[in-house]
Amino acid sequence: MKVALLSDCYLPRLGGIEVQTHDLAQHLQAAGHEVEVFTATRGAGGEMHGAVTVVDGVPVHRLAARMPWELPINPWAPPELRRRLVDGGFDVAHVQTGVVSPFAWDSTRVTVGLGLPTAMTWHCMLAGVAPIFDVARFVRRWASCGVAMSAVSDVAAQPLRRLVGPGRSVGVLPNGIDVARWAGGSGGREPGPLRLVTAMRLAARKRPAALVELVAEAERLAGSGSVSLTVLGEGPDRRKVESLVRGRGLDWVSLPG
Repeated sequence: MKVALLSDCYLPRLGGIEVQTHDLAQHLQAAGHEVEVFTATRGAGGEMHGAVTVVDGVPVHRLAARMPWELPINPWAPPELRRRLVDGGFDVAHVQTGVVSPFAWDSTRVTVGLGLPTAMTWHCMLAGVAPIFDVARFVRRWASCGVAMSAVSDVAAQPLRRLVGPGRSVGVLPNGIDVARWAGGSGGREPGPLRLVTAMRLAARKRPAALVELVAEAERLAGSGSVSLTVLGEGPDRRKVESLVRGRGLDWVSLPG
C-alpha cells in the first residue's frame, strides 16, 4: 500500500507530532508499505518550495514557504499537493493534526476532494476550543465525507466524538512507544537514588509543576534522598516550576533546559 503522511510539522523540528509521524513512517515502511511524507516544515538545510529530502529512507516533500520565524504555514501549497498526490498514485492518506494545523486542514480538504481514503489523527486536547469547532462544523463535515477520525487518547477523543456527531465513530490511536528501545540492561541498578528523567515543554497544558509535586510526594513517602528528577525542556512555565522547586527545597530536581 502506498501511504501519504501529512503533517504541518516534521523533522528536523522536534515535538510530539514530528517524532510520532517519523516513527509511524518507519514502522509502516518496515511492514512493507511505501510511505512518503508531506509537510510545511523546512528541511535541515533550509529546503522548501517542494524540495524532496530523504529522512531515514522516507521521502519528505518540503512544501514549506518563506514565513516569519520559519512557521510551518503555506497557504499556497494545496495545488502542488494535489498534483503530487495524483501523480504519486497513493492508496491512502493519514493526516496528523493539532488544535491549529492549517497545512493539515488544507491537506484534508485536498484528499477529500480527490476521493482519497483519509484517516485523521488528533494529537491535542480539544475541550477548550470544542465550541468554536462545533460552530465551524468542518470536523463534522469531514467525518460525514468518510474521514476516519482518531485521537491519541480516550480523553482527547471525548470532545472529538461530540464534534463528529451521532452515529460516527472516533478511534483511539495511542502514541506509539518502541518498548524494546527503552529496555534496561540485564545488570543490577547502581546504588543511589532512583533517577527519573523527562523531556517536556514547560507549558501549563503539559503540567510540569504537577509532575514535580507528584515526584516530591513519592520522594516523601520513599524517604529523603531516594529520588532525583531531571526535567529537560523550556517553555513559559519555567519560572513557575523554578519557584516551586526553590520554595519546596527540592534540591534533587534539576532543570538544565
